[in-house]
Amino acid sequence: CEIRSLVIRLRLNEAPLTGRPHLATQPPRETAGMVIDQEYGLRILGQDALPGTTLVDQKSYIMNPYDWSADSPEQRQLRAGRWTWDGYYYLLAYKRSKKLHLPSVPPVTTA
Repeated sequence: CEIRSLVIRLRLNEAPLTGRPHLATQPPRETAGMVIDQEYGLRILGQDALPGTTLVDQKSYIMNPYDWSADSPEQRQLRAGRWTWDGYYYLLAYKRSKKLHLPSVPPVTTA
């Protein structure tokens, strides 16, 4: 079985202050969303896949619907695991980082 990607749908039902549905066109808010532990990340085959996160619009399925540059604050927020937009979060397995969960064990040497 080859895993190439992971898709997570985030749907923010209501804005906490207004009681109205949260729309993807609204800017991110600190009060709603999902936070992934950046130290652990999202693991695919034992490696963190957060560096490859892309937002996909929930209606048009356009990737990066706001045309954020790679070094924009919004893209950094996505890769850090702070997701505050309605939509699909698409993570590519091949853009993962090698951040192992267990501490590395030094190689055994024989004399």
